[in-house]
Amino acid sequence: MQPALDHQRCQRRYDWSFSNTETSCEGACGACLDALPDSVFQQHLLPRLSAEDKRTFRLTAPRQRQLINQSVYTVRVAADVLEQCPPGTRLGAPFPAARTLQASDSGESCITDGKLIKFLAQSGPWLESLLEVNLKRCLEVTPGLLVFLRAHCRSLKKLAPSKWTDDAALREIAAFHTLEELDLGDLTRVVTINDLGLSSLQGLAGSLRSLSLCHCVWVTDAVFGTVSSLAKLEVLDLSYTAVGPMGLAWLAELPVLHTLNLTECRLVTDEALEQVARVSSLTSLILKATSATNAGLQHLVSLPRLSHLDLGRNWELNDIGLAAVAACPELKVLNAGSFNLVRPNMGNNPKGLQKLEHLSFGGGFAHIGLHLLFPLLRLKSLHIHVSW
Repeated sequence: MQPALDHQRCQRRYDWSFSNTETSCEGACGACLDALPDSVFQQHLLPRLSAEDKRTFRLTAPRQRQLINQSVYTVRVAADVLEQCPPGTRLGAPFPAARTLQASDSGESCITDGKLIKFLAQSGPWLESLLEVNLKRCLEVTPGLLVFLRAHCRSLKKLAPSKWTDDAALREIAAFHTLEELDLGDLTRVVTINDLGLSSLQGLAGSLRSLSLCHCVWVTDAVFGTVSSLAKLEVLDLSYTAVGPMGLAWLAELPVLHTLNLTECRLVTDEALEQVARVSSLTSLILKATSATNAGLQHLVSLPRLSHLDLGRNWELNDIGLAAVAACPELKVLNAGSFNLVRPNMGNNPKGLQKLEHLSFGGGFAHIGLHLLFPLLRLKSLHIHVSW
C-alpha cells in the first residue's frame, strides 16, 4: 500500500515544537516511526516514498532522516543553493553512500571554480570515494576545477565536463588515469571541441571504455587517429558529427567495441556501413537519419553478434533491407520507420527474424506487406508509433 502522509499537518506540528509544546510531530509521529525496525522502514516504506514524503520524514523523524540520507547516491548542487550553504557544510557526513556529484548553474547564479572548490574542500575524505562528476550545466568553470578534482577524486570513473570544454580542459581530463566513461557531448551543438584537441585523450588509452562526442560538430574523420588508440573502448557515440567512410574504417582497430551510435551522421553511406561491418564485436548499432540505404544493410550480415539495430522512424524497410536484417543471426531488437514489402527473400535463413524479441516501428506512411513479418515466435514486445 502506498504510504500517505498529511504533509501540512506534519509541517504544522513541526512548527509548533518551537513554542515548547509537547504536541509536535517529532513527539507524536516521530516516536512511532523511530520504533519501527530499520529493516522494515528500508525494505517496505523507503522504496515507496515520494520526494515530498522524504522531506517530511527529514523534518519530523530523526532516525528516519539518517536512513533516508543513507539511501542517497547522487548529490545535486545548484549555484543558488551553494551560495546559501553555511560554512563547514560537509557532503560526506549527511550522505555517506553518495558517489555521484552533479553541479549546475541556476537562474542568474553560476557555479565558478572558486565557489565549488571552497565548498568541496570541506568534504575531505568523501571526495576520495567519489565515482562520478557531472559539470555539464556549469558554463563558467575552467580547467582549474579539473585540476582540483584530479587531485582529490582519485577513484573517479565517470566525468561529464562543461559543454564549453576546450583544448586546455581536454589536456587536464587526459590526466584522469582511472577514468572509464567520458561524456563530451550535449543535446545542442558543441563548438569548442575538435579533432586536434581530442588528440590529448590518447592518455586515457589504458582506461577509457565509453566516449560520447554527441553534437560535437567539428569532429571529422581525423578524430579516428585518436579513437583507434583507445583499445579498451566499448561504447562510442558519434551522433551529429561529420564522420564518414574513411574514418569509420579505423573502427576495426577497436577489439571490444560493442555499441556504436551514428545518429544524424549525414556522411554515413552504404560505403560507411561496409567499414562498420568489419567490427565483428559490435552488438548494438544506431543508424537514425543517416544516408545509408536498404542495399547497404546487406553489409551487416557480416556482424555475427549484432543483436540491436535502430534504423529510426524515417527508414522504410523494403524487401532487400528486410532480407539483410533477417540474415543477422543474433538480432533481438529492431527499430524501424515503415515497411514496403512485396515478397522478401530470406536467403539462407528461411526462418527470417527467428530470434527477434522486441519490434518497434512507426513514423512512416507505408506499411505494405506488414503481415509478411509474422509469425515472430519469440516476440515479447511490439511498439507502434503513430504520426499525426
